[in-house]
Amino acid sequence: QVYEPAVNGKKLRLTIDDKIQYYIEEAMEEAFAKYNPISMTVIAADPKTMEILGMANLPTYDPNTYGQTKDQKNFINHALQSIYEPGSTFKIVTLAGAVEEKMFNPNAHFVSQRTVIGGFRISDNGRYYGDMSYLAGVKRSSNIAFVNLGFRMLGREKLRHYIDEFGFGSKTGIDLPAEVPSPIKELVYDSEVAAAAYGHGLVQVTPIQQVAAISAIANGGKLMEPHVVKDIIDTETGAIQTIQPKVIRQVISEKSAKDVSGYLEQVVADRDIGTGRYAYIDGY
Repeated sequence: QVYEPAVNGKKLRLTIDDKIQYYIEEAMEEAFAKYNPISMTVIAADPKTMEILGMANLPTYDPNTYGQTKDQKNFINHALQSIYEPGSTFKIVTLAGAVEEKMFNPNAHFVSQRTVIGGFRISDNGRYYGDMSYLAGVKRSSNIAFVNLGFRMLGREKLRHYIDEFGFGSKTGIDLPAEVPSPIKELVYDSEVAAAAYGHGLVQVTPIQQVAAISAIANGGKLMEPHVVKDIIDTETGAIQTIQPKVIRQVISEKSAKDVSGYLEQVVADRDIGTGRYAYIDGY
């Protein structure tokens, strides 16, 4: 017999912030108990570096009693492996494309009313707000406003261009196993283009793709590769390899990103019609 002694492995220092991770899991348990969803995923990231500061899924399992976990679904990292129809959160991509192409005029007006595209009826969730500005349409998360921006102004090719540029349909490259790419089929029919403009239909995403894309708005237009490893430490020599932030590409200009951020801020700050007003933090 040949005996080979154990070799010390390398140490990893993660980007995870234990306080943020703790508060994420605490808040998720409270929400899970209240709403009893099929699953929940939360990701916190630093948009400037795409360091993952916290990531959690529910339901989950206790790694100390791994073998006693009966439901295999508890082993899925939904952040990387589950695919969702993003809905209104995807409107950020359409807005960013329209701003970059200088097609978005916040003071221009449209009429919020039922419209038919490709034989399919589209409305603002059954509501009709009448005449309003496009900025108000963003605040109200108006489907009609985004159909106008994505389908009528940007059009099929440019909308698809920005969907691809923001990284949808491809893996983010995060340093965790089993990430799925969530490919997006070609948008052929008018109804598919219109639905994609407000995050429905053929548009399917993973949560980590969504976080990476939205971070590109927050960091000046740069799509970056998310990562959870901060340092790799050689236990024999003490040498430290620090993982540097990696920019994949510049998706929109820094000015466009700043403008989009300003519009999105108003979705939260407008306490009357902003659909994100319940996330408002006084003084922040």
